[in-house]
Formats: sequence, structure tokens, C-alpha cells
Amino acid sequence: MAWIWLICLALLVQLGGQVVIAHAIKHIDPARASVALLVQPATAAFYAWGLLGERLDAMQMVGGLLVLIGIYRAQR
Repeated sequence: MAWIWLICLALLVQLGGQVVIAHAIKHIDPARASVALLVQPATAAFYAWGLLGERLDAMQMVGGLLVLIGIYRAQR
């Protein structure tokens, strides 16, 4: 039974995320939306650290910071 719930949750999250992305691309420039999607790995790591207590090493933090700086510069 747990596998069924896990599969349902995975499908719901994946499908929901794709629907949100498709909706966003309709309302903003696709180039800008694709750059903004690059923030997902950095925010996922931040949430994993904050909510789940995952450890981030220095290289992961530097990489996330570089991604965020790149996104900021691309959006300007």
C-alpha cells in the first residue's frame, strides 16, 4: 500500500509542477522562464537543509550561490 501512495504522490507532484511551469510560460517570456527554472535545484537544497536537516558541504553552498548569482544577472 505504501508503494501506491508513493507513486500517487510522485505523479501528483510531477504533474502539478509541469502544469505550473506550462502556465508560467504562457504568461512570461520563455527565455526568462527557463532561466528562472534553474533556481529549483538551489531551493531544493535549501529546503532539504532547513526542513530535513540535510548537510550541505562548502562546494554545494558555493555552487548554489553561483547559480543564484547567474540567475540574478540573467534576469537583469
